[in-house]
Amino acid sequence: MIIPAELHHLEEIVTIENSAFNKPWTRNQIKNDIQSDMDSENWVYLMDELVVGYLFGWIVLDEFHLNNIAVHPGYLRRSIGKKLIQHIIS
Repeated sequence: MIIPAELHHLEEIVTIENSAFNKPWTRNQIKNDIQSDMDSENWVYLMDELVVGYLFGWIVLDEFHLNNIAVHPGYLRRSIGKKLIQHIIS
């Protein structure tokens, strides 16, 4: 299930971010993006109520700018990233 990212997802997002990237976003960067009043679109993919993937981006004019996407290492090869991208496209 794909739902908007909220602050209560922050710890799970940070855990995935740190495992997915050599130079991860900081907790504050992620928190600020979730709380942003800009035209940000931030989504999480839930499986059994756990965040297993996320996608962060901005709406600029009529375009979506992808800022960050990652999937928990234990849930790779399940098309979660693909489903997140398809969600934005639709």
